[in-house]
Amino acid sequence: YIKITVKVSASDEDDETLFLDSMKIVESAHPTNVTISIQDRMPSESDDQFNLFGLKFGSYFKKEISCEVYLPSANPVTLSAKYSTLSLDGIRSELRIVGKSNTITAHDCSALKDISNDYGTTTIQNSKGRLLLVSKSGAVRIQDYADYVSVEAPYSSIRLSALKSGAGIKSKSGTIDIANSTGDILIEAQYATMSLADVKGQVTISSKSATITLKNTDRATVNADYSTIDFKQIRATDSTAIIVNDRSGSIRIDEAYGKVEIDAPTSKIGIRKVSGDVGIITQSGKISASELTGKLNVKADYTTIIARSLDVVSVWINGKNNSIEIGCNRLPKNTVVLNDNGTTSMKIAPGFTGMLNLEATQGRIETNLQLDGKNGATISRGSRGSSSETITIKSGMVRLFQL
Repeated sequence: YIKITVKVSASDEDDETLFLDSMKIVESAHPTNVTISIQDRMPSESDDQFNLFGLKFGSYFKKEISCEVYLPSANPVTLSAKYSTLSLDGIRSELRIVGKSNTITAHDCSALKDISNDYGTTTIQNSKGRLLLVSKSGAVRIQDYADYVSVEAPYSSIRLSALKSGAGIKSKSGTIDIANSTGDILIEAQYATMSLADVKGQVTISSKSATITLKNTDRATVNADYSTIDFKQIRATDSTAIIVNDRSGSIRIDEAYGKVEIDAPTSKIGIRKVSGDVGIITQSGKISASELTGKLNVKADYTTIIARSLDVVSVWINGKNNSIEIGCNRLPKNTVVLNDNGTTSMKIAPGFTGMLNLEATQGRIETNLQLDGKNGATISRGSRGSSSETITIKSGMVRLFQL
């Protein structure tokens, strides 16, 4: 059944009766559905009153309509409403909502299908269904959702938590917060602020001019030029943990397990505590790396590279006109630095007796190692000793010191 409560207040009492009498419920039966609509001849709310000597003059019209609809739980439902408050609880059949500027709350619904609510607020809790939710310049809140959910909400605030099957999000110039969720997350959102935490699944983000923060996720792929990107506690058991493509941005990675791949020209890159191979491509940028294990491979030109407290298997740096500083807790098995017209400084632990090949093309080699020909020679080679480590450096200026 349908229960309607109407409150009308008008400056003309005859209008109140006229408008109340105009209300009616219209039911239209069709082969596959029944359409129920509420019709009236009420005007929009208005208030044209003015105060004069403490008295009000002029006309006004105010209305408040509330409606309760009780249906068999298995009946599919489509609601069309504007500027309304809609509360839905325990709907077991397919549910669609079309409108704008509504406040929608759905709880314990089993088959959400489509919701359109521009300029409104949509809250969904403890529900499921293959949902497409569209909201422009609105607010979207989804918690404890069982199935994959798609959200298209530009200029909106989006907050998702306790997802069970992942989500796909399209937005622009909005905010996106996702927490404590399972399943893959796919986001396309330019000029947005994004924060994701405690996500078990693949996170894929395509953006531009964004601020992106990821914490405690499994794997992440981010394509986002001119963006600030911050990763922390990213863990992939035996695969690539992080892939980043950025331009003229800022990237920070703090604690990651798995392979890391970065392609970010003219960017500032900071990496700390990565257990896995690291590959970086940049130009006219800045790289700061510390406490790495695995392999470090860098292709860079016109870049400042500072790598300290390394415990890596190998170091390979190739490029030109770079300023390079390398400090190792433990000497890598193989170190190769090719840095045309650049400056390369390396500090190693004492006791190195492996193969050494140094070439300074723009000056003398500076070193405290006991080597033949180090007195100003451009090239200095040491013979292989008891250890198997090798160091090859070709640079404009070369400095190699044992601590």
